Amino acid sequence: MEITPDKYHEDATLFVYIGDGLTFVLSGIFVKYTRDPFAFLGILSATTVLSVIILAIMLPESPKFLYSKGMYDELL
Repeated sequence: MEITPDKYHEDATLFVYIGDGLTFVLSGIFVKYTRDPFAFLGILSATTVLSVIILAIMLPESPKFLYSKGMYDELL
């Protein structure tokens, strides 16, 4: 959220909350209609961890973090 331009903060927040809500709804529907909800939880956990690792590698550090650590050369 910190790296989005100011005029897109509200839109970015909206998409995060929509995605969060859809995750719970779709998870509930999937668990209701499957016989093994634990397999779903394992797949969901693995997917979440993998996506976080990929995003951590691909996305740059936030400007606020770099500023707080004194890494002024990397801000630009």
